[in-house]
Amino acid sequence: MDKKFDELMEIIREETRLCRELAEREQRKTDLLVKGRVDDIIANGKIEQKRVHRLQELAAARARLCKDRHREPGLAPFTLMKLSERPDRPEALENGISLLRRAAEDLAAAGRRNGKLLEKSLRYLNEMTTLFPDTADCRQVGAGTITSAFSQNA
Repeated sequence: MDKKFDELMEIIREETRLCRELAEREQRKTDLLVKGRVDDIIANGKIEQKRVHRLQELAAARARLCKDRHREPGLAPFTLMKLSERPDRPEALENGISLLRRAAEDLAAAGRRNGKLLEKSLRYLNEMTTLFPDTADCRQVGAGTITSAFSQNA
């Protein structure tokens, strides 16, 4: 189509790649949550944060590109939705939007799954501190060993 369209397709491809990577990281986070590997979860989260920031940059670049396109004489304004609804839309765009939508849906599903897992873990911890009030005063000593203040004083 034109240079702006090529730029748009490149943005869509990168967004799709990042969404897929983040979905894979969410799966890894699920495994880490199940195994209780807090340090690894934190490290994974720092990388996720950088990728999400990059996704935000890409979304802003996509919006700017569409806005710039609107300002060019003789060209109709476009958004991804408007372009995807046109009967003369390029197949590459249709495929790109479809892949991006699927990757974003996968990422959202993985995020919801981890959110539920975290929610259940927190409910469990709250329940345990209610059943065993002495454990609320626990502290970590050494590599993964939990000792309560009560047993320290005994």
